[in-house]
This record gives sequence, structure tokens and C-alpha cells, in this order.
Amino acid sequence: FGRYATPVQWVSTMPEGAPYVGFLFRCYSTPDTLAAEAEAQGWGEVIAAENTPYDSYRWHRLYPDQETRTLSDAEEAFMDELQEKREARIAELFAGLGEDFDLEFDEELREIEAQIDRIGTVERDYSEEAKRGAVLLIVVGHQGKAEVTAYTRKAPRSTRSASGSSNGTGAPRPLYDARMTEELSRMRTVALQAEVAKNQHLANAVLLDALLPILAESYPDAHAVQLRASTDIQEPAQHFDYNTREMASPYAGVADLIAGAPKKAANRFAWVLALDDADIARLLAACTAALIDGRHGKYADPERLRSVDRIARAANLDMREHWEGGVEFFGAITKKAMLAALTEACGPAAAENCAKMKKDMLAEACAERVPGHGWLPPALVTPEEPEVEPEDEAERQDGDGEDIDADEAEAADECPFAEADNDHDEHFAVAAE
Repeated sequence: FGRYATPVQWVSTMPEGAPYVGFLFRCYSTPDTLAAEAEAQGWGEVIAAENTPYDSYRWHRLYPDQETRTLSDAEEAFMDELQEKREARIAELFAGLGEDFDLEFDEELREIEAQIDRIGTVERDYSEEAKRGAVLLIVVGHQGKAEVTAYTRKAPRSTRSASGSSNGTGAPRPLYDARMTEELSRMRTVALQAEVAKNQHLANAVLLDALLPILAESYPDAHAVQLRASTDIQEPAQHFDYNTREMASPYAGVADLIAGAPKKAANRFAWVLALDDADIARLLAACTAALIDGRHGKYADPERLRSVDRIARAANLDMREHWEGGVEFFGAITKKAMLAALTEACGPAAAENCAKMKKDMLAEACAERVPGHGWLPPALVTPEEPEVEPEDEAERQDGDGEDIDADEAEAADECPFAEADNDHDEHFAVAAE
């Protein structure tokens, strides 16, 4: 648990002559067993589950904060030899140049120090203090493989084990399954595109925010703006016939310009060169907005989703202006989710009165009572803006040259968990891994 900056994987093996090793390993590597071992090693909080929690993309990764170098006997002898060479070279430079010489500009000395740095085996580890203030997520798949990731965010103790162990309360299922979450996020994306397309200044800022890291970094973080061809983001599908207000296409304001754009590349470039600045600004805003992808797919990139939230805050996106839950929506979610919506929108008494209704009647009751109260499902709510992190803390680097941010202020206050509370088997997928 303690010596890896990337998730640790245990995979069941079955070597020749040991046909039951894989089975025994899978029996041993239960979430509860691994959680107990992690707690014994000093981790402050442990979450053991069979699926990746949906909201884990908001959590901030914790990287090892200390390293240990071990040397063999031969390496120790070589190290002593290099240290003698280094001291002799420094004495030689001092004799020739006096106190004015700079160690960094002597190639021979730099090569000796580089050799010293390469000697031995370096193990990166978490300090006891780092482990006490961290949360360790252990996800054990059905094939016996476990992935372990450390985060800086403290999770509620009641969420620690998704398997109902005696060491903690079993985690509740989330109210919305992966399919519903993805549909709602697709609708939010369409609304966000429309808002950005209307604001040329914001669209230019979004585009620059996506382009600058490409210029400055070899491997920039994922961004909401996908600077490559991808599948079109359609409006909400008809089988989820939401009570949706009309959402403008990001191209609505430039339909006249797009209609006149040549199809052939050479002709199109000449046409763009001839446009005036105002038309170019309108087209840039529309094209930038159309490239925003805020969908929560199964393998959605956490950095991209955080980027979407930042743009939504800048655009003052309020999904209450675009959507209200209708009977089709409430009929597609569970009774538990409907009662939670009633509680939030109308109060506990309203939910109590409807608790014994059949699902279809409850959906109709929700469609009548919830609209008008400003209620939104979590997937349509934009998180509050976190505190700004100081640059000097946000740009610390690990040993591989990757940026290590400070504690992630955008972490969710609550942790949705692995299995969804669904009525159909196809909805048991988790929204993000």
C-alpha cells in the first residue's frame, strides 16, 4: 500500500503445480481484508469497494512524499570512489579559480554528481503523517484484481467500506445510475455550449485556456474543449423525454455564415481570410462552444470534468433555466430517488405522504409537486467555486516530473458510491472510473 505513486494491482496467478493458488488469492483479497491491512499500516481512512465511486474524479491524488535509497556492497564502494573524485575535482577548481567558480558550470563535476544520483535503488513511500491525513481507495474487481489509490481528501468514515464490513457502515447506493447521469450530463453540455456561444469574450478565454497548456507542456491535462474530431453531442434522447425547454444550438447565431462557407479546404481558407473581425469572433465563439464536452461517460477524464465545471461557473450556467423534471424523467428513476427529490423540493412531510405510493403514481406526484421549486438532480448542478490555490504549492513536482497539486479544493463533500440503486440490470454500471 505504501510504495507506489500509481494504483497498485494485485492479479490472481495460477502457476504450474499450484492449481488453487488463484482461487485462494481471490478469497483472501476481499475488500474487507485489504481494508483491514491498510488500516493496520496507518492509513487515516480506507474505502473498500467493488466499483470505483462515481465522484472520485473530484478527489485529489496523493503522491509519495519521501524516498529511501538502498545500496549494495558494490554500489557503496563505487559511491565512495565517486565521492573522492568529486572532492578532488572541487579542490582542483578551487585551486585554479578561487572562490569565484560555480559548481553548476563544470561538466566533469556535473557528470560525477549525475552518476551519484543514479546509484542504488530508490523506493518512494508515504510518510506516517501523510498516511494519517489521507484516504486510501481500494477497488477489488470480480476477477480478484485490486487497484489501490491514495487521495488527500478525507472521506466520511461511514463510506469506508462498500461491502458492509463490521469495521464501518455499508455504503448506500447512489440515487442515479450511470445511464441517467450520462443523459443528464449530455443535456447540461448542450446548455453550456449555448451559453458559451453567446459570450465571445468567454469563448475566447476558454479556447486560450485549452491552447496555452499545449504550447507550454508536453502532456497537458485534459480540458473541456476537445481539440480533435469527436462524436456529435446530440440533444437528450427521445426515450428520456424530459420536460426540456428549447436549448439553442451553439451554431444558431452563425447559421448564415456557416451556410455560406465553402466545403473544399482551399476555398474555405480563402473565405475565412476574407471575413471581417466581427464575423471571425462570432465563428470562433460558436466553434469553441461546440467543442465543449461535459459528458460523464464510464471512462470520463477527471481533469476534463473539472474543466467543464470551471467553464459552467464562468458562464453562470443555471440548468433551472433549461430544464424541469417531468413525469418521463421521474418514471425513469427509482422510488428512492423520487422521494429524495420530494424531500429536497417540498420538505420531508411531502415525501412521507407519498412514500407508500406505487412507482407510476409517485412519478406523477413528483411531476406535479417538484417543478417550480428550483430542484435539480446532482448531475445538473454546478459545484461551488473552490478556493484559489497558490501557484508555488500547486506546481510542486514528483520524482517523475509530474505536477503535484495542493489539496484539491474541488473535492466533493459527499462521496457517491459504487453500485447504483436501479430497477433494471443494465443500469448497474458506475458513471466514472
